[in-house]
Amino acid sequence: MASEAMAELLRARMIDQSKCEAVISRFRKEAEALTSFDTLQSGGSLSGFYVMSLCIEPDSSLLWSEFTEFEGYSLEVGLGDLISGLPCNSFWHGAVVYDSSEHQTLIEHVIKHDLFAEDQFPEITGWESFDALTLNELIPAIQHLSMIALMFNMFFKNECFAGENEYRVVVSAIHEGGIARPDELSPTDFRVRDGVLSPFIRVPFNAASAIKSITVGPLVSSEIAAQGLRCYLSSKHIDADVKRSSIPLRF
Repeated sequence: MASEAMAELLRARMIDQSKCEAVISRFRKEAEALTSFDTLQSGGSLSGFYVMSLCIEPDSSLLWSEFTEFEGYSLEVGLGDLISGLPCNSFWHGAVVYDSSEHQTLIEHVIKHDLFAEDQFPEITGWESFDALTLNELIPAIQHLSMIALMFNMFFKNECFAGENEYRVVVSAIHEGGIARPDELSPTDFRVRDGVLSPFIRVPFNAASAIKSITVGPLVSSEIAAQGLRCYLSSKHIDADVKRSSIPLRF
């Protein structure tokens, strides 16, 4: 999503459209190189970005339906407690943005306050000076734009998913073979998801302080289930409220 928003922004701001398409072509090449498997295998950083997907809405019928068929539990976590407990130096978090017009607005804001005001690119102070440079002169700036798009890609989604109200925590991890101290390396685990092996990393956090409440799914009607959960939380010394979903189901 961010790559498309970046391309549309360039088309809207650059006067020389022929050069603009050449810039976009080079931008796509740089953006692909940042995420390609071949790059990682040929001596790259052997790192990855891992996403923890949360929801701003505490009792969402859409998510109950999608992930648990209206059963199970929904955990409410305190964002501050969750973030402060992450044993990582490189992570980002924020609400997912679904509005395509807002995608361009956010990207341009970062370009103006980062690329145009960056000492690394003193010859670029705005779109006019950007447009005046040749393609070869713009390559370092285009590489910078690809990094901006990479970060925004993790927080931009199509507006058809707006009902998810997603909030993401993105962790950057360096794996064995990457350039980092041994204590900074994160081992990669794998799980089977939808019949496909998916990599993930384990990130410990203090559940006792981070978990604020747990909501029991709409189809879990037995009070015994809620009481059993309260007993479990007590045994783990977790002081969290246990709630029942307020979603009325009609079949």
